[in-house]
Amino acid sequence: RYIGVTGVQTCALPICRAETADDTAFLAKLDAMDIPYTSRHDATLKGRAVCLFLDVNENADFADAAREVRDTGFLNSNSNLSDADATIKALGFVGAATAVYCPQHKPR
Repeated sequence: RYIGVTGVQTCALPICRAETADDTAFLAKLDAMDIPYTSRHDATLKGRAVCLFLDVNENADFADAAREVRDTGFLNSNSNLSDADATIKALGFVGAATAVYCPQHKPR
């Protein structure tokens, strides 16, 4: 990541974008829940992808999104989590993503 005049910018070719206040809030939630990630950029992209998954899959729910996060290996590629721990962290990840990026998908 680069620190410049406009703030923090996360980069992964071919995509570069400035980190938003929502991104910072999302990452803070992950940190508070001790949810592992290898890069801020990858974590925020995956967090936003949770919302896209829920938008595109009309019948999908919070648990489906958590299974998607867990089954893609995003969490296990970043740590040595057991399957049970990966499921718990995936639920937390989806909770953080929906709270910050798409509150319309938060469970009620």
